[in-house]
Amino acid sequence: MSLFKLPAGVARKLVKLQRDFLWGWGTDGRKIAWVSWNLACKPREFGGLGIIDPKLFNLALLGKWIWRLGSVEVGLWKEVLFSKYGGWRSLGVEGKDRSCSLWWKDLKEVWSTEGWGRSFEDSFE
Repeated sequence: MSLFKLPAGVARKLVKLQRDFLWGWGTDGRKIAWVSWNLACKPREFGGLGIIDPKLFNLALLGKWIWRLGSVEVGLWKEVLFSKYGGWRSLGVEGKDRSCSLWWKDLKEVWSTEGWGRSFEDSFE
């Protein structure tokens, strides 16, 4: 989940597994839903069960890679990415997607669709 964007179908199946675990059928029939799904997904500090939304968790893990590109000073992985793609600044550049890896394409998609590019550029310039 930290390397590639989770397909929507897989995210739906994961949420269905979570919901079925809480409210699915048991040996005595259907389980009782004592709390709403929204409350179950809230952090424990706010009265929820702390169930993690797989789609949001996946976006956060991909965002961590973007953050590491701008904040980590030294590293072989960073040098390779700078030589191949030009670093985090090239995430906002359109085109040249044919030679990019699937991972880099997913980072570019998160960069542009989630609106993280503007806030990221402001904090690292």
